[in-house]
Amino acid sequence: MLAVGHAAYARKDWPEAMKAFQRSAEAGSAEGAWELSLMHAHGKTGVVDKEEARKWLKIAAEGGAVKAQMFLAQMSTFGRGGYEKDESVAFEYLERAADQGNAHATHQLGVRYLHAVGVEQDLDKAIEQFDKAIELGSTDAFCVAATIVSTTLDASAHDPSGTLLAHHTALLEALLGAILGAIDELSSAG
Repeated sequence: MLAVGHAAYARKDWPEAMKAFQRSAEAGSAEGAWELSLMHAHGKTGVVDKEEARKWLKIAAEGGAVKAQMFLAQMSTFGRGGYEKDESVAFEYLERAADQGNAHATHQLGVRYLHAVGVEQDLDKAIEQFDKAIELGSTDAFCVAATIVSTTLDASAHDPSGTLLAHHTALLEALLGAILGAIDELSSAG
């Protein structure tokens, strides 16, 4: 059903795409619900229906569609699209997407733990999320990790107790592991 909807969409046969996505969503497909929410949101059958779009978006996110979870996290972060600004709701949807192995969501969890957005600040959890995101291939997390390590090394001169450096040792190890892994991949590819 979903493939039929995508084929119809590619042909710009909006009524057929809508029917196929509707059938897919009603059969329990989270991806079908996501596509159906987009059809309603963009008025592909002639009528923009934001209420239906939000209904199917919520169903898609609850059903495990990562794109829907990420979209709801963004809407909840900024209070857009008819959603109230609520960082804790955004955090919950990011957690769901991260639990499915989404690198961007995992990186965003690290950022939120680092800067206390929708959750209490927890540097250990931030490092853990950045480490996971790097393992999942997030270049964004890799850059953040490099910045944190650089900042930590600069700040360690003013931190006689070594707390900052100790706090980021795991991140430094993850960063170095990712660099060595990338070098190994390049070596074996050449």
